[in-house]
Amino acid sequence: MDEPIYKRVRRYVDTQGISRKQLAISMRISESKLSLILNGGRRLTVDEYVQMCKALALPPGRFLETEG
Repeated sequence: MDEPIYKRVRRYVDTQGISRKQLAISMRISESKLSLILNGGRRLTVDEYVQMCKALALPPGRFLETEG
């Protein structure tokens, strides 16, 4: 079973030591909204996903690829 994208992103953010506050600022969303997204309490829209990848300086396909 594939891991949800929000879990992949959360693991990346946590292992890289990225501040959720700074990520939220870079994405121009509230910390509470980012927290909901990273905890699976709110769906991540395509626009937000692209914005998040841009804020993390990663290509948009980074979290879409299946790990094998």
